[in-house]
Amino acid sequence: MTRNDMIICNRCGKKLKAHGSAVEDYLHISKQWGYFSSCDGIVETMDICFECLVEWEKSFMYEPQRTKQTELL
Repeated sequence: MTRNDMIICNRCGKKLKAHGSAVEDYLHISKQWGYFSSCDGIVETMDICFECLVEWEKSFMYEPQRTKQTELL
């Protein structure tokens, strides 16, 4: 979530640290719900810090698909 130009983890409330113009890495999720759901017409967004992401992934039945990048920007 973003408050006062600060990114905050929706799960734990941690304020993500800025390093110059960059911010420590986090997962940003945005979902626009469509028809046939109880959330028709709603857009949900959330930001999850790396530590919370690691903990959340432990609850998954299947690990997320991962691929290696050969060039980092």
